[in-house]
Amino acid sequence: MQAAIDSLYVLFFRMSFSMLITKEITSLGKAFLVLEVLATADGSLTLLEMVHELGLPKPTVHRILQELLELGYVSRLEKGVYQITPKLRRLASGSLEDRLTELAAPLLRELHEQTGETVNLGVLRGTQVRYLSVLESTHPLRRIVEPSST
Repeated sequence: MQAAIDSLYVLFFRMSFSMLITKEITSLGKAFLVLEVLATADGSLTLLEMVHELGLPKPTVHRILQELLELGYVSRLEKGVYQITPKLRRLASGSLEDRLTELAAPLLRELHEQTGETVNLGVLRGTQVRYLSVLESTHPLRRIVEPSST
């Protein structure tokens, strides 16, 4: 399932990028394209792989990578391989959690209606669970959890 989602995302990314080719892309836009191609890669890419994938000049991609390295959003591994960092993943996780909550809502409602019990959606943050969505039981004896609590 995840492989299919990744394939669709890569296809969408390539279609979006080909549409952008006809327009002038700003430096900020190019930086986001570099981040997107890194995020959709299987772990990491070299500078030349990114240049080939994006069709941008090598000096441009190199300059963007240097700035992203300085900001801590990209790391450089052995043999010139780049990858996104946990700092960037944390930045993106908020929007991912919103999307997860949106996608899970119908399933949570169905489970709540079928069981009458409290239904929680949470994500693990270290050793704590952060609750994204809570549908409380109507039974008098229940545990109350607030969304966004840990």
